[in-house]
Amino acid sequence: MQGLNVDVVIQGREYAALKDVSFSVERGQAHGLVGESGSGKSLALRSLMGLLPSNARVTGGSATFKGADLFANRGRNIRKIRGAGISMVFQEPAVALNPIARVGTQISDGIAQQKKMSRKEARDYAVHMMGLVGIPSPELRVDAYPFQLSGGMRQRVMIAASVACQPDLILCDEPTTALDVTVQAQILALFNGLKEELNAGILYVTHDLAVVSELCSTISVLYAGRLVESGSAARVLGDPQEEYTRALLAATPRIDEPGQRLRPIPGTTLALRDRPADYSFAMRIAEHALDTPTNFEEQ
Repeated sequence: MQGLNVDVVIQGREYAALKDVSFSVERGQAHGLVGESGSGKSLALRSLMGLLPSNARVTGGSATFKGADLFANRGRNIRKIRGAGISMVFQEPAVALNPIARVGTQISDGIAQQKKMSRKEARDYAVHMMGLVGIPSPELRVDAYPFQLSGGMRQRVMIAASVACQPDLILCDEPTTALDVTVQAQILALFNGLKEELNAGILYVTHDLAVVSELCSTISVLYAGRLVESGSAARVLGDPQEEYTRALLAATPRIDEPGQRLRPIPGTTLALRDRPADYSFAMRIAEHALDTPTNFEEQ
């Protein structure tokens, strides 16, 4: 991704939701895209899949995948590589999965059409994929409907469906947000295994720094649609250069500091329509001055 710009139309007026955002994802590696709600993380992800809302459009930049720019030809290149080249794991499986289709069918549909599989071959492949993502007794659950499975199982089904065509790049839109910490740890371990087994790149969107420290080797930090900081996970989390990154880390609970009070980030991000063109974290701090210190290095 190089120099991505995305504009959003609100009440007839165009606003810059993403401006000059650049990052790269290597095969066999995971890259984390982090920031608060409203920072533009999911918008960047959806632009890569051509799934932007109707009032948003890419106005600049390029996204090179296997030598081709996904944004060229009015997005036709994106449609060609969905599923087999790039797949997406959504945040809420209860919404993403079809409630009236058996989970095995939803997993095997894409590959069955590509490979012209028989019904039995497609079912067997779905069982194999369910086993790959750690669903116990997949031969018994392959004919289940989504409502018959737990939240963690549904998430695994969605992951299985996303990787069934063995994509080169997997886009993840906060897929563990609604899960308890035990299931979350299992899903992260699953992603770690998949990136090695499939040699796939993973672009993981989250607001949870603990998640990216577990999964990602590189990180990009977004604030209000702008790239604040980018680099290796060890460097960004261990020696952040920007005040916003330090603020995110300071607001994260730490089990190695029992009794330590959380330090919330002052104020909130301005709504898109209220942001000036040069809106920055420093401007937010100035606008929402609190009685507590705002220099995070001194707290």
